[in-house]
Amino acid sequence: MTGVEARRIIPNGQHVWVRQVNGSEAPGLLVSWVNRNGTWWGRVAMIDDDGDPALADVLGSLLRPANDVPG
Repeated sequence: MTGVEARRIIPNGQHVWVRQVNGSEAPGLLVSWVNRNGTWWGRVAMIDDDGDPALADVLGSLLRPANDVPG
């Protein structure tokens, strides 16, 4: 899914899955969308690798709705 598609189907305040570098997914809460130079980023509240809360800007293409079941 592209960042534009993600922004269209995932509203603010929704739980999301964030695709990690290693291919796994982590849960998060989409706080808002940010457009930087035509690229959509989701501002996501999540737990970092140390177990601490963090607010991260994540490429929209790396997000999917938490209720989305892979087909």
